[in-house]
Amino acid sequence: EWLMGDLPANEEALEKHRSNLRAKPEELSSWIAIGNHHLLRGEDGLAEIFYLQVFRKNSGHPAAQNNLAYLRGRGGDFSRAMGGFKAALASDEFAIQPKKNITRLFMGAGLWRHAAVNFRQLEARIPNDLEVKRGSALAALATGKSGPAESIGSMLRDGDGDNARFAEAALALAKGNRDKAASIFGDLAGHNEYAKLVLDFWNTKE
Repeated sequence: EWLMGDLPANEEALEKHRSNLRAKPEELSSWIAIGNHHLLRGEDGLAEIFYLQVFRKNSGHPAAQNNLAYLRGRGGDFSRAMGGFKAALASDEFAIQPKKNITRLFMGAGLWRHAAVNFRQLEARIPNDLEVKRGSALAALATGKSGPAESIGSMLRDGDGDNARFAEAALALAKGNRDKAASIFGDLAGHNEYAKLVLDFWNTKE
């Protein structure tokens, strides 16, 4: 959910990208796809090599910028992650993924007003995206706005079952009760990547 480019689903798909590179080393989409494969397997060093190969050929490639930024963020360097996501968006102002990723970091940092602005912009472009609907509702709660009842309702009903807990954490943050929010995110972090991201970000700011 954080990456741009193809995510090879199996060995056959991966081998197709490898064959593409053997025939056409300038095929940047295949460099990205193989990098994504390594990143999802936890092979961060190999993933970085493939993304940097793309930079050698095109220093403003949005997928390479976005995915390398995610790699940095996963390693705890949230400043470079934000910089990379912004660079990707500057390279392709219509790219959805880096916009989403920037907004996730805003939420993780507790910058709910910034997140709310971004979610409104995303809603105009992808109005049926469930994550955007849920995020807009959370941002509305956190900034003291009731938000559209339908959006709040869908956030609490749909998705992975954690929505109500996220809403509770957002309300706790809005009331200045960070300890309660941290406790909720701590409960969620064992199985929810976004909750873990929030906690990791807070821990780097302590």
